[in-house]
Amino acid sequence: MNRNESLEALWQQRIANFKASGLTQKTWCSENSISYNRLKYWMYKHKPKSKNDHSELTTWIPVSVLPETDAKRTNRIVIKIGVASIEIHSGFDQNLLIEVLDAVKKSC
Repeated sequence: MNRNESLEALWQQRIANFKASGLTQKTWCSENSISYNRLKYWMYKHKPKSKNDHSELTTWIPVSVLPETDAKRTNRIVIKIGVASIEIHSGFDQNLLIEVLDAVKKSC
């Protein structure tokens, strides 16, 4: 067993002893002459992974970036509300958009 494995085993045993003691972390550390911060570090390091940890399910997909000239031609936002859709292009009239959204809001 190398030094790292020995240290891991030592701290696993210490954490098990702390959990079995029923004491607070600070009290247990004081009674066992162990640094409170060191115990917190090792407990964090040995913390079981969350059931909601989806990091193993992460997959990367390819993404295509449009050339700048194509992006300028398609620079728009489409807002869909029910069956209605509002298409906004760069340089739009902000006041007109506010009036249209207010009208849509009132009809919903």
